[in-house]
Amino acid sequence: MAAKRISDNGPKDTSSSRTRSLRKRTQEEGGDADSSPSKRPKRSSPTPSQKLRSQTQRGQEGEDEDISPSKQSETIPPTPSETSEFQEGQGQEGGEADSSPRKRGNTTLHTPSQPLQSQEEQRQEGGEDTESSSRNRPNTSFPAPAQLSGSQKKRRQEGENAENTPNKRPKMGTFQPRPLSPAFILDRDQILHAFMYDLYEVNKIHNESENNKVARLDYEARCIYASRALEKALTCTLWSFDEANMDCEEREASRLRIFAENFGWSMLAICVQAEAFRRLCKEESTLMWKAVYRKFQEHHYNIWIQASTRGFEWRKLLAPYAGDAAPPKLNHVLASRNEAENLRHTHPHEIVIIEEERQVRSPKFQNRLQKHIGASIFHPRDWQTAKDPEHRGLKKDPTLREGLNYGLCDLCAEGKICECRIKEAPFEFVQLVETPKGVGVRALARFEKGDILGEYIGELHPPCYQGDLIYALTMQGKVDVDEEIALICPMEYGNFTRFINHSCRPNTTFERRTIGNRAKMTVEVVRNIQPFEELTINYGREYWKGRTCICGEEGCYTQQERRKKRQQEREMERRKQRGMQLEASKNVTEEGDKDKEE
Repeated sequence: MAAKRISDNGPKDTSSSRTRSLRKRTQEEGGDADSSPSKRPKRSSPTPSQKLRSQTQRGQEGEDEDISPSKQSETIPPTPSETSEFQEGQGQEGGEADSSPRKRGNTTLHTPSQPLQSQEEQRQEGGEDTESSSRNRPNTSFPAPAQLSGSQKKRRQEGENAENTPNKRPKMGTFQPRPLSPAFILDRDQILHAFMYDLYEVNKIHNESENNKVARLDYEARCIYASRALEKALTCTLWSFDEANMDCEEREASRLRIFAENFGWSMLAICVQAEAFRRLCKEESTLMWKAVYRKFQEHHYNIWIQASTRGFEWRKLLAPYAGDAAPPKLNHVLASRNEAENLRHTHPHEIVIIEEERQVRSPKFQNRLQKHIGASIFHPRDWQTAKDPEHRGLKKDPTLREGLNYGLCDLCAEGKICECRIKEAPFEFVQLVETPKGVGVRALARFEKGDILGEYIGELHPPCYQGDLIYALTMQGKVDVDEEIALICPMEYGNFTRFINHSCRPNTTFERRTIGNRAKMTVEVVRNIQPFEELTINYGREYWKGRTCICGEEGCYTQQERRKKRQQEREMERRKQRGMQLEASKNVTEEGDKDKEE
């Protein structure tokens, strides 16, 4: 603490003399700055009667706020004496900065008339200083920019591009739907299977109701349940896929109305007759409902054709609700006739469905209509001119068990002729569809491994017959594998099994069976088949000789042949090169022997 001297005139304040001595000392130190480059200049401290800069600045800001409240605070410049002294010392330091790399540049004070320098200008000034000496730091108060990593540079570049193009949206990844679990898919397929089977049962009861009183009562009860579901759909005023705030009844009505609006009221009148469909709308979760709904979107035309060809009755269910209060689409459906409704007298396996175009056509081969039959046809005249003497002039159907040894029945294991038959139910759950490979067969229900789908039937010809090279199948014996019984030719007459496409990884296969009073060639399931999956079978390697298989499966016959051919070509090329090398070495040896002799 500074001591005060006492005199007769009273106490004297020595602060002014101290200020002058400090200024003098500062000038002397500024003059000696060249000889001591590392020494910083000392700033003069203000006198007690002089306000500090921060106080002056706050006072000035208060005055400015009274004049213009929106004006921002500005830095108050120091007094002229202090500014000249400070700039003089700073100029001397700036001149010595090039020769003293350890010395850091001081921050420059700016007057209100002098605008602040931008970062870019200060970087340029620092760059000019670094050109003279690589060791000098830039003469700026901003720190040197840090080294950016590759990812940081990329993000900065993307940010600059986004600023230049404000309409550019940020990059976003493609939405990947969550894959369904195998158990969930199995439950979904089970619902579809139950739905198709319920439609089959309802149609069967409807056909029996004319002559059976019990069946008629059962059918009427099913129609009552279907009518209740239709009423819920008609009275629903708000429907949406967002079922978060819906109770059970609202959710059921919403699902029924959505189905009617998207697929038509006639389609809804058909589907509500199936108990599995009504339970789907009432009980299942939203995720399961949407999964089954997607399947309906893909194959609802197949279901419509299935119902139309079976003569499904749906107009009687919708007729009581027609009128001015009914939805316009409902009245329109009842007033119009669809071409598919005229197919009820046509066999389902004489119709090919073009799914993409929502149309149907008849199956034809070489401009000849391919008709459906229920059993193979034997004509003795076809065997009179057989080239094989063993089969020439045969007058009895060679597939009959009477007098021949075809083994035991595969269903009841009886050695005698029995009454066993193949069930007709699988016939009701397959359709002919147009595929890229031609006419194919699609399953409408779930089939398990070991199920017999049907018998491969057609016209029976001698094994040496050459009139059908596309559909013909050699029928072999079950006891004697090498025995050729007949050639089944379904080119014109046959059933759906002739349209099953080939695959090197099939889901069905041909089997030799003895059932009832005949030996048969059946089509059986080798792995589980799900609803709306295409049936495939292996035609055999002999069939593809001279033909190209386009199934695209791993281990395809055509791919194997091409691979084998490439291997043979490589082997031939190796042998050729080896022979050329041997011949060249032989010539070199002969030339060497001649040189030795000379």
